[in-house]
Amino acid sequence: MSTAVALALNRDGEPMALNFPNPAGSGFGQSTSAPSLSGLRQQAEQTRSEVGEALDRGRASIVESASVARDSFAEDMSRLRDDVASLKETPARFASQAGSEASQTLRQVGQTVNRRSERRRVASPRPVP
Repeated sequence: MSTAVALALNRDGEPMALNFPNPAGSGFGQSTSAPSLSGLRQQAEQTRSEVGEALDRGRASIVESASVARDSFAEDMSRLRDDVASLKETPARFASQAGSEASQTLRQVGQTVNRRSERRRVASPRPVP
C-alpha cells in the first residue's frame, strides 16, 4: 500500500503535510514526484505574501475612497451652509424692498394729495372780510 500526501495549513498558518493511505490500484496519489515539504512551505509563503500585498492594495483603495468621500461631503456641507445663509437673507431683503416700495408709494400718494389740495385752494374763491 502506498501513501498520498496533501497540503494543509495549521492554526498558525504554517503548512503541514497530511498522509493518507492509498489502497493499491486506486490510482490516487500515484504521481512519481510528490511535492517536498520545503517546496510546499515555499508555495505557502509566496501565497501568504501575495495575499498580504492584495490586502494592502485593498486597504489603500479604501483609504483613498474614504478621503474622496470626506472631501466631497465637506464641499456639499459648505454649499448647504451657503444656501441656508442665502435663504435667511431672503426675508430680510424682501422686507427691505417692501418697505422701500411702501415708502415710495406713500410719498407719491402724499404728493398727489398735496397737489389736489393746492388746486382746490387756488380754484375756490376766498371769502372777503
